[in-house]
Amino acid sequence: MNNLPEKWFIKGGDELTGYIAKNAPGAGYVGDVEIYGYFISSFDFKWDCDLIMHLVNEGYEEITLQQYLASQTVKDTQLTTPLSHVTHLLEYIGEDTTREGLVDTPKRVIKMYAEIFKGYTQKPEDILTTFAADGYDAIVLLKDIELYSMCEHHMLPFYGKAHVAYIPDPNGRIVGISKLARLVDIFAKRLQIQERLGDQVTSALMETLNPKGAACIIEATHMCMRMRGVEKQNSVMVTSSMKGVFLTDPSAKNELMYLLR
Repeated sequence: MNNLPEKWFIKGGDELTGYIAKNAPGAGYVGDVEIYGYFISSFDFKWDCDLIMHLVNEGYEEITLQQYLASQTVKDTQLTTPLSHVTHLLEYIGEDTTREGLVDTPKRVIKMYAEIFKGYTQKPEDILTTFAADGYDAIVLLKDIELYSMCEHHMLPFYGKAHVAYIPDPNGRIVGISKLARLVDIFAKRLQIQERLGDQVTSALMETLNPKGAACIIEATHMCMRMRGVEKQNSVMVTSSMKGVFLTDPSAKNELMYLLR
């Protein structure tokens, strides 16, 4: 273990599977850092198997996590992993990371992050299944879409509901209605600001469907205003993103507002 191979990965633990690769390809899947690699966690079984097969096919060698940690070539200061970052944050706030309730907390946090930030691995074009509009050219509106996201300023949640609408070109395309909810989720499951979230939703609809117009109105409660700072418990933030006829035609905008009452 004194001479670690150029290409390698590690695997260890029943709940946690991690991989380290030196100078490895695969943006977002395997890292590329200066020392020995980048440690990531995955809790999707199929994704694990696909990645393992890719690494094996590329000639990566397998070692156990215990072997890696026991290696004389790796010191604690060199082991820069998401898990250690979470541990350091717990220590920073004054916690004892060895006590029973916190021993597995770093793993749970990384697992949670993989879930609530999975929007970074998804693209609107991958989920927006379209169909012929068949002459339909009136408003399509999906109201009260539950939304949960994380504010990028303080990494605290904001949550509420989104209303997404568009007016298709009668000779163009429409989208399966559930995909509007999935579209909101793709952008909500990232570090966000509410203003950008709505604009990303309408931009994706305009680019994918080329409709006459698209709109996204979001009503959300921000924990960064409730549990810290000004501590205003009843505040609700409302934002709107309007594109196309919803921005240029008052009658289209008025009809949308009527439907949202």
